[in-house]
Amino acid sequence: EDNNGANSITTEWGGTPSRPRPMANKWTVYNLTAPTLKDGTAKGGTDALDDSQHPQVPVRGAVFVDYPTQAGALWQQMVPNIGYEKYKRRAYHPTNPVWGVDSWNSTLGFEEYWDVLCKDQEVSPNGFRYPKDGASVSNTHGDILGSEIRQSLWLNPVDFNNNNVDNVVFGYYADGFFDRLTILDAAGNDHLRRSTVLFNTNKVAYACQLFFNKFTCSSLIIPASSSRDRNNGSLIHAGKGGFIWSSTACDSYSGWHLDFYSDIARQFISARSYGLTIRPVVD
Repeated sequence: EDNNGANSITTEWGGTPSRPRPMANKWTVYNLTAPTLKDGTAKGGTDALDDSQHPQVPVRGAVFVDYPTQAGALWQQMVPNIGYEKYKRRAYHPTNPVWGVDSWNSTLGFEEYWDVLCKDQEVSPNGFRYPKDGASVSNTHGDILGSEIRQSLWLNPVDFNNNNVDNVVFGYYADGFFDRLTILDAAGNDHLRRSTVLFNTNKVAYACQLFFNKFTCSSLIIPASSSRDRNNGSLIHAGKGGFIWSSTACDSYSGWHLDFYSDIARQFISARSYGLTIRPVVD
């Protein structure tokens, strides 16, 4: 667990030089996964509710992957309804398909916000947590104030979901893992060719987006680990897009997340039944 030094950015923000960023925070350099996905015991498959394929994870029970380029697990934002205990804290295999299964769940309501859910749903190890993207539990306008993601990562933070590519670059990253293996095509809906290593394994790694601080020469890389479609569990934008959940909702149905492609970097909202990756910050 390290940090990218982005909390030291205090330069131009909204045209105001040296404006403080009180919500900037230290980030880990690794995504989260489940212990049995990391050691290869859980191998993925077509049953979304089978723990031997896509395991449930106890509160604070996730672990970090070994390299920054590795995808880790894909996670739904969690469901508070007592009737849906089976959906809680489930880590989905990063590549092995869960196509066409009803249990992927595209229709469940999300009646609580993270300030209520976190006590039962936070999977980050002790000392870490989901990053915030707003000053309140519901950030309907995508405000910069209260956002750890916008204040930590962006050179010039913007409201809502505007594109922000002033301090990002997309490409291969030599982390001692990705650069030592054969680079292959990804798969799934709208995937990117020549963007992945060890595809269809628990150790899959991808091309990355690099967020850099030109004033401190620090940086953070996040792999283009794709997402799981909320309707049928299919893999979307593998090797082409990266998606990191925040703990902040837009409304009772959707949540904010970091969203990037080779030519796009922004905050965006999706239904909380999509499967995205988790990159914790220091608690």
